[in-house]
Amino acid sequence: MSLPLNLPIINPDLVPAMAHIKGPPMMGFIVTTVLFGCSLLAMVNYLQFSWGTDRKGTRSLVLVTAFLACISMVVVASTLRQFVFRYGQGFSPDDAMWESLNYLVNALTHCVVGGFFARRAWKMYGRPIYLAIGLSSILLISFVAAIGAMAARMARILTLSDLARFSAFNYTLSISQALGDTTITALIVYKLLKLRTGWKQTDSTIHKLVVIGIETQAPPAIMAIAFMATYIAARPEYITFFVCTPMVYVLCLITSLNSRYTMSARQTDKPSTWKDDGALSRRTQTATKIEVTTDVYRHEDTLEINDMERKRTPVRGGGKASESDESLDRDDIKELNTSQIHLV
Repeated sequence: MSLPLNLPIINPDLVPAMAHIKGPPMMGFIVTTVLFGCSLLAMVNYLQFSWGTDRKGTRSLVLVTAFLACISMVVVASTLRQFVFRYGQGFSPDDAMWESLNYLVNALTHCVVGGFFARRAWKMYGRPIYLAIGLSSILLISFVAAIGAMAARMARILTLSDLARFSAFNYTLSISQALGDTTITALIVYKLLKLRTGWKQTDSTIHKLVVIGIETQAPPAIMAIAFMATYIAARPEYITFFVCTPMVYVLCLITSLNSRYTMSARQTDKPSTWKDDGALSRRTQTATKIEVTTDVYRHEDTLEINDMERKRTPVRGGGKASESDESLDRDDIKELNTSQIHLV
């Protein structure tokens, strides 16, 4: 049986390899599965230690986030059909349509989680109107860009249109998400660092809050920057790896909420003391109140040292007073043991 001579000649160099089409979504599915398991463990800890004491607003936030995590897992799990029912086959419009839905899940998750951290930064700076408008605008732009990218990708699949409109939405999405997450993280970390007081226990608490803020808010910003770099430098098929981005937001939010209980459990009854400075320890202080407040934590140190008489003991051979006699008495040091941390 002879083959017809009018068959089109296909250049194999122009056809993407199977690894470029199937590999990124498969790796994204694996990463999403791991993050989903970590989110379940974090959710169990939250239900065990924090659910009963949290406000209704925080509970509702957690429930919405858990629902979005399940929806994201369902959308990403659709990748399996490529390997079960269509193994060995090339590109299919159905696969791309399912992958496009991840833009919607990403937009909703980013608005919920990003809005939570943006509200925290807004409250820490005294609820200024300009900050509320700026952060809300960034979140709104990223949401509109995600919806536009989803619609443009579906239209491109159905009508075989060009990539110009789809690329514009992707650039806007990645830039707005990276800018928003980085700005919110920087605002919170900067404000916490400005609240350092000179007390060891208070500064230790602030440093822990800074570390928690970076650990729970930097990963989404890194994912947004990586998405933009991948879209610019790599093949278009590689962006399907970032179907795991919504799960990163979910895990970071629940971990941030769980950190409240962890910090309270580690809080000890050690007295707050001055830093190792001999001059500071010899000062006579009046009643002072130091308070560090965020949306989640309030750490308070109260110092109450009455004006005390400095006892100077003459030293033979000179008129100088003894250094040890000018230090704080034990009764005065006991007054420093008033450090508490409150969860609000």
